[in-house]
Amino acid sequence: MNKPNGESVTDVPCTCGTVFKYAIDSMFPVEYDARENRYYIVHNLPDGMLIRMMIHHCFFCGGVIPDSAPPKDTVGFNLRDQE
Repeated sequence: MNKPNGESVTDVPCTCGTVFKYAIDSMFPVEYDARENRYYIVHNLPDGMLIRMMIHHCFFCGGVIPDSAPPKDTVGFNLRDQE
């Protein structure tokens, strides 16, 4: 796997799946864009404007997020249930 950008310090892929799990739980502002094959942090401003920031690395393990990996369907997964 290649480094996702010039600022990245690793090319090691994500192994924990945290971003994939967040993308399927509406409690988190993480979305998968199937058209672009990328993950984004999304935020709606009060004026209705949508801000999207592409995710290159996992929040938890620091691994690279592959461009073409749709969210894994984790049946029954909900982080609220993990508490």
